[in-house]
Amino acid sequence: MDVVYILSNFFSYPEDGYTFKYYSLDHLVPLIIMLIIILILYKYRMKIQQYKHEKIVRYVIAAVIILTQMSYGWNNAYIGEQMRESLNKVQAPIQASIQKDLPLSLCGIAMVLAGIMLFINSKKLFDVLYFWVFCGSSLALFLPSALKVSNYDYDFGPTRFRYYQFFIGHIGIVLIIMYMIVVLGHKINKQSLIRSFLWLNVFAISTLFINYALGSNYLFLVDPDKTGITFFPKQDILTLITFETVALVFFLLAFLPWYYKEKHIVKNKVSRQHQSIQEVA
Repeated sequence: MDVVYILSNFFSYPEDGYTFKYYSLDHLVPLIIMLIIILILYKYRMKIQQYKHEKIVRYVIAAVIILTQMSYGWNNAYIGEQMRESLNKVQAPIQASIQKDLPLSLCGIAMVLAGIMLFINSKKLFDVLYFWVFCGSSLALFLPSALKVSNYDYDFGPTRFRYYQFFIGHIGIVLIIMYMIVVLGHKINKQSLIRSFLWLNVFAISTLFINYALGSNYLFLVDPDKTGITFFPKQDILTLITFETVALVFFLLAFLPWYYKEKHIVKNKVSRQHQSIQEVA
């Protein structure tokens, strides 16, 4: 079979007749791979720390994750050109535009910032992105609605580039956060939680105004049903308030492991001090 045809097909619009099903093999395999990589990362964390080219590894990963985000728009531009040449596909909602291809989704901006964060080893960016990634990306990975094309009976599957771009990008930022924690030793505290939530508000409010200006649906603030979650109100301000409320709940859940870890450390410190006093007495 012609290689050009295979590549053209791989980078094209969704495959006819294919339906992406949540928690099918196509969905679970990437998640299992992610868990395996996290375990490997944890097991060999000391060797990675001591590796003389560790910085180069970080730079490569950072470049890959940023290019992965950029490739989304590039691929849509290619698909749009294909649609202009194929009359029967001209109505398909897959083409490059500023209404949907700017990195203004939570995961989209996180991919760009995560690459920068890993490249410069930024604690300030880590404080913000830890919560954005585990709250935004976790939802996207468990409900990957971006692979489903509304009003059409075909979706993106393993034979299409968009499937791999989605999972590499979203899993990649989770792995970058784990790398920052496990290999580079960064930690989260209460100030991190506050800082991240404040920046989320700045980003969300700014995005709402951008949506007004462009007629877009970034952060799903105009049409929250596109997330696969249908209980969000349909009014912009109410959607924003609901979005932030749900985000705060996820933020608090993401902070719990660090809260209990800090509490345990303080408890052990007090216990050792008490024991030392008794020994002196």
